[in-house]
Amino acid sequence: MRNNNPSQGVPWDPLPTPMGPRLTAFEAKMRDGRNDIALRDVEKAGRAALDALDGFRTREGATVMNRIQAAARTEPGGISTVLSEMREGGRFADLRRQFNTALTDDKGFASAYDQAASALAQYGQGRPGIEQVIARRPDAANLAAKFERLDAQIAEAADSTPSRRDGKNMLDDIAKTAAEIARKAVEAIKSLFSRSAAGPSGGPGPSPGP
Repeated sequence: MRNNNPSQGVPWDPLPTPMGPRLTAFEAKMRDGRNDIALRDVEKAGRAALDALDGFRTREGATVMNRIQAAARTEPGGISTVLSEMREGGRFADLRRQFNTALTDDKGFASAYDQAASALAQYGQGRPGIEQVIARRPDAANLAAKFERLDAQIAEAADSTPSRRDGKNMLDDIAKTAAEIARKAVEAIKSLFSRSAAGPSGGPGPSPGP
């Protein structure tokens, strides 16, 4: 890009910049901006999912969830066994009936549950898409660690919350609440959350932080 009237220039004017590099730099800046927005949106969705899950478990769903947690404390298999046995003919069929009754009769309970399920599905849809964005960032290690902690917190909450389906938890239900996602994508999401919940040594994942 050149001055149309060079005679008006001064010796210290910068040299003309070729259009190609300027366009490339502009496109890179726009791409980085979109990536920053994507990261913020997915993190926001994750925080919303965690808040909705915790809110359901400690507010509208507290009565039933406290009974489920009490059963898990005396069950050698813990919460996973309790949830798997919350089915017709299972050892915790009564808890299943209480949960189903609350979903049917308590509008606040059902609304809070559906909000948590929807928020979980929304995070599940967006989470895999930022893996490549994170990998290209100079702070990739820190970003990856931050999202892995968020994954683990969400997985722990969803793993201990019953599904609408007998014998399942809410994480199992993600394929139902996010039915528009292709099967492989759903399995990738569940695998991602499951790895985070297990932790690097295969044991229980970290507890939710403040």
